[in-house]
Amino acid sequence: MASCVQDLMKKLLKDPDLDDSTQMDECVLEFLGRAGFSAVHSQFKTERLARSANDDSALESTREIEQHLLNGDIDSAIRFIVSRKPELLDDNPDVLFILLKQQFVELIRSKEADAALVFAQDYLSEKAVNNTQVLEDLEKICGLMAFENPESSMFAEYMKPYQRIRVLNAVNNLWLLSELGKGDSDFDLVFKFIEWAQSVLQERNIPFPKLADYAADEGHREDS
Repeated sequence: MASCVQDLMKKLLKDPDLDDSTQMDECVLEFLGRAGFSAVHSQFKTERLARSANDDSALESTREIEQHLLNGDIDSAIRFIVSRKPELLDDNPDVLFILLKQQFVELIRSKEADAALVFAQDYLSEKAVNNTQVLEDLEKICGLMAFENPESSMFAEYMKPYQRIRVLNAVNNLWLLSELGKGDSDFDLVFKFIEWAQSVLQERNIPFPKLADYAADEGHREDS
């Protein structure tokens, strides 16, 4: 199992956009087989073989959405979704609100306070009418405007990188449910966050313990 994960991590670190689904399946199958879960191993293998070409199309779309969202380009993500599925966000106002909140946050991050205020008035305020939860969320993100450095304010969680991951998870689940009838698992979300975080740290030349190093260490322990 360690050698499989090590190989996969090395490839992902070299190319974060690599389509790793096939090798990830191999790692899962290897683990299930070695752990003795024969029934689950057999079922997983059967389901894997039964995947249709629609999976590839859906995953290709999610990758484009993912790129927009992780870059903070919420407007492009919304435009892409609407161009492919015009009614999807209208039929799922909760996800649309998540996207709009993040678009507001990205305007704050870009120091565009005036544009953020106009955006909140035009697209967010009406959604808070007769909805206490939405109003509370809106008050929190609008609170970012009161601070010169919102990243260090009491509402700083909205400025954290993982907030984009949360938005991505909500959108991906909705998209995959509409395409395939299934969404991302928690493991998928964690793996995406690790993959993205490692690529960012690597680009900035910041030292960190890579999963590939951990996998290599595990492999060394097994061999010893």
